[in-house]
Amino acid sequence: MNTAPVMTSKDIEILIIADDPVETELIIGGLAKQQLSDKLLHIDNRAEALEFISSAGRRYKHIADYHLKLILLVTNLSNTSGVELLRQLKTGVHTRSIPVVIFTSSKEDYHIIEGYQLGVNSYIIKPAGVEPFDRAIRSLCVYWLSLNQCPFHGGERHYNR
Repeated sequence: MNTAPVMTSKDIEILIIADDPVETELIIGGLAKQQLSDKLLHIDNRAEALEFISSAGRRYKHIADYHLKLILLVTNLSNTSGVELLRQLKTGVHTRSIPVVIFTSSKEDYHIIEGYQLGVNSYIIKPAGVEPFDRAIRSLCVYWLSLNQCPFHGGERHYNR
């Protein structure tokens, strides 16, 4: 008998877009240490990520139904799919105000500048070693999920001023 609670779209706070299984395992392991692994959705390929972002497929609910606080894009901006995903995220009606953090191994100034020009909220170079990696994930979680205040992304609420 399965007694695990059913996760709804409102439970998802973190979207991880990463195609490297080793890095993904490290990230999810770091999030599990912060008791956040039950609040994430992992997408491991560009086509599925674009489907999710555009809410064009049947696999997921409309992105506005999720209460995302963070999108962690694990990519190298030398990869055209990483640039295209970031561009889609930062121009999409339902995704442009969600913080996007690039988590990458590239220290190239060109990639950092391009990331910020495309609207990334933070650019983090992945540290080597499990302990520094876990510290980076912990710091990322403390700031983006605890301290940072995100607007409501669903579009159903209208504020009168």
